[in-house]
Amino acid sequence: MWTADELAPGALLERYDLREMRLGVLDGEPAAAMVVQESDGVFWPGAPEGESLFVHKLAVARRLKGRGAAAAMLDWARARALEQGKAYLRLDCAADRPKLRRFYEEYGFRGVGRRMVGPCDTAFYELPLR
Repeated sequence: MWTADELAPGALLERYDLREMRLGVLDGEPAAAMVVQESDGVFWPGAPEGESLFVHKLAVARRLKGRGAAAAMLDWARARALEQGKAYLRLDCAADRPKLRRFYEEYGFRGVGRRMVGPCDTAFYELPLR
């Protein structure tokens, strides 16, 4: 979904704060990763400040595909958003990824829009928390 250059440590640190990055570990080995942000003016410019947490770059080690690691990471983000009194957990993804979109929908996210962000056809999802 992303190029190796986009996921290189330097590239990630240029775009995200280290405190926003989360690593899931299973049996002492990295299992999954994601970015969780308090705001996202690029993809969600109209979202009221403080209302949501935003998930980006959710990725799971290939060896764990289909074993619940992605859901576990979303569970953590959901719990964090609830602790902070947020109304939504929000994310976006490539609109042309039906399996990924189905995963988010089966988790409980609802589609709330689709639009071009730069050259990318992007689908937007939110998980109501209240």
